[in-house]
Amino acid sequence: MNALRKYITSGTGFAFFVVAGTGLFFKFFFKSHALEEIHGWVGILMMVLAFLHLYQNWKPFLNHLKDFKVWLNLVPILIIIALFSFGGNESTQISPKLVMGNLMNSKISIVAEVFKQETESVLVKMKNNGLAIDSATQTLSEIAEKNQKKPQDLLIFFVNK
Repeated sequence: MNALRKYITSGTGFAFFVVAGTGLFFKFFFKSHALEEIHGWVGILMMVLAFLHLYQNWKPFLNHLKDFKVWLNLVPILIIIALFSFGGNESTQISPKLVMGNLMNSKISIVAEVFKQETESVLVKMKNNGLAIDSATQTLSEIAEKNQKKPQDLLIFFVNK
């Protein structure tokens, strides 16, 4: 295992930067299926490598924990992580996933109203782009399924004038 030490350590670091980079990309730019796959699989690899790294360095790790200065740094970091992770009140936070789910399961007329668009103009744009639509009472999910598209792909018709 010692022969692999440099590969495990550098692999852990590299995997961390890939996961951190894709995570930042998700937060500030966009998500794509390919990036989500990379993020997920490299994250799993990072966890395996991190456990191997910890296993290889268990004795030095325990020796570090005996030093009071380590705890002076570690405790504030753990408190900050806990505050960011558990500090919010779930009942007052809005879940973007929940909002998008409700939007996708809403009738076209309601979604048009949310985006301050006229329902008829949205219907015309969708039909002009080859989408099969029966009525304004259909939900985005129903239309997407009928036309073999993702519901979020239909939002473009509500945002562009």
